[in-house]
Amino acid sequence: MTPFRSICLLRAAVSLRLVAMGGGRPRTPLEIENMLRLNVFDPVRIVPTARPSLTRLLAATRMA
Repeated sequence: MTPFRSICLLRAAVSLRLVAMGGGRPRTPLEIENMLRLNVFDPVRIVPTARPSLTRLLAATRMA
């Protein structure tokens, strides 16, 4: 499977999930980071992945 086809399938799966939930959209990494910081998680960092075009990973530590 080509990377382009993988991306298309992933986007289709996300779109189908959003339709099934009744609406919405994927959140951006910045939106997720802001939600984490509001809920006492800091620092927030992006962890490198093998395929950043398909998967991103945010790691955060809960402050005491």
